[in-house]
Amino acid sequence: MSFAGWKKKNKVMVQYIPDGYRAMAYLVAQAAYKAGERQGRKDAEYIADAERYRFLRDLNGIELRTVCQGWIRPDGSRFNASHYFAGNDTAFTAYETLDETIDAAMKVKK
Repeated sequence: MSFAGWKKKNKVMVQYIPDGYRAMAYLVAQAAYKAGERQGRKDAEYIADAERYRFLRDLNGIELRTVCQGWIRPDGSRFNASHYFAGNDTAFTAYETLDETIDAAMKVKK
């Protein structure tokens, strides 16, 4: 939800704030909304990291090493993979970051 939608939903801004303080209250409310939005993104990252941890914990024979190997995507563009990752006698597809590599491996194992 955007700040404008949030403000419309919470009509506190207009009802209870004296006329001279509305602009300042608007800025304070906008800052509070943005802080809550940042916290929501952090919470989503924590959940994703916890899912990755559980996935890694359940694998046997994990092999993870840093590499700098060039790859070509199906569309023809090039990238350098950051890690080689294998587990349960399966080598997983390389991606640019470790998080992307683990996420792709999680999709394969589902």
